[in-house]
Amino acid sequence: MTVPSCPVCVHPESVFVTVSLLGGEMRRCVQCGLIFRVPLWTVESSRQIGAVSAQDGDRRPTMQRVAGLLEQFKPAGGDLLDVGCAGGMLFAAVRDLPTRWHLHGVEPDQTWQDHLYPDARVMIAPIPPCPFEGGTFEAATVLDAIYLLPDPAAVFAELRRVLKPGGILILDLPPQSYLRLRGFWGRLLGLSRTQAFNAYPFYFSRDSLNRLLIQNGFKLRALLPDSGIVHPTRFLRWFLRAYLGMIRPLNKLIQPTVWLAPKVILVGEAQ
Repeated sequence: MTVPSCPVCVHPESVFVTVSLLGGEMRRCVQCGLIFRVPLWTVESSRQIGAVSAQDGDRRPTMQRVAGLLEQFKPAGGDLLDVGCAGGMLFAAVRDLPTRWHLHGVEPDQTWQDHLYPDARVMIAPIPPCPFEGGTFEAATVLDAIYLLPDPAAVFAELRRVLKPGGILILDLPPQSYLRLRGFWGRLLGLSRTQAFNAYPFYFSRDSLNRLLIQNGFKLRALLPDSGIVHPTRFLRWFLRAYLGMIRPLNKLIQPTVWLAPKVILVGEAQ
């Protein structure tokens, strides 16, 4: 099997990490730290697991938090694009805001083509490209999706193209540091789920994310810890609340602690 260059920094060297549950293997770029699946992820592949990810737990608290960030960074509202919008959970949270937003979405998974989206214009189409004119949106979101989409560099470039200067990009993803920590404790406690990097096609490092932002004309505005999905088990809900309660105040003093959260919410500004 031919090993391609890194999809983010194009460095030719990478090292084996593990076998991928999606077929093939996972490799880590020796330069930017991105962990990526080989063979490289494609548009057709992304359709296979998009719906599964979108239904994997209750994401409403995260959606409400993202809606609050939209209100904070863009108090005047405007046109909003949600990439990988699935059933429109973010749209429901944004409708509750006092600010007026015009809702748009792109979803690559065709199983959502018959879904009704009140007050939202949604296109069922592969990503990239993004089927909108340049400079259309005040804000764009990619929630629980950036690590499922093919060609992350092209996705960031398309998002910058459709955003107006000063537009806001909000995305979330599982940090590598948290997954390593979870894997360590899983092995120590004898739990079954100990492999951290075999379920998704991409796992972004801090360096690979910084490169994607800078190379595509974004400035980092905020990094925030988040719990991700709401777990059905009461003990896990309590544990995550306590864990995040420790990380959030530390994050104000020591920025790297944000990468120990189950999910990181990133806010970037189009330059």
